Amino acid sequence: MGKYALLADLGARRRGNLYRAKDLTQDRTVALLLLPRESEGAIEAFEAGLRVVRGIVHPHLPALYESGDYAGRPYVAH
Repeated sequence: MGKYALLADLGARRRGNLYRAKDLTQDRTVALLLLPRESEGAIEAFEAGLRVVRGIVHPHLPALYESGDYAGRPYVAH
């Protein structure tokens, strides 16, 4: 999946499928949430939420490494 190698399927979540993945460019393991294809409005709402989360640094929240689109499906790497 692009720069990520999927290592394990951690199961379906409310918002999509969660995987343990390897970031091949940064040589680190990440949690990768792959969302289903959704309506444009749902994707815009998701991206607006990401903009808010990017500004938050807290020891009990996972770091947000990257978000993007793969084959028409939005994803987030933590």
